[in-house]
Amino acid sequence: METDQILKKLQKIYSEAIGVEPREVSLHSDLREDLGVSDLELAGIFSNIENEFNIMLPEREIRLALQTGELTTIGDIVELIQEELE
Repeated sequence: METDQILKKLQKIYSEAIGVEPREVSLHSDLREDLGVSDLELAGIFSNIENEFNIMLPEREIRLALQTGELTTIGDIVELIQEELE
């Protein structure tokens, strides 16, 4: 799946989950600094991502990546989804 297709779906998911305008969600948007997403909101968002893309995300790896700063932007999530879709 192309990056722009994934981004459009993520824009919808984030817009519905945290009430931001879809155009505010870009590949460079920082989950915490730009979008203000809390840990609780992220849990729900990742569940919605799994449902939307019909994938299973490795919860333990995601938590570690969030803590270490390896997963900080929407672009990082797009890459994660692309990896899972392969």
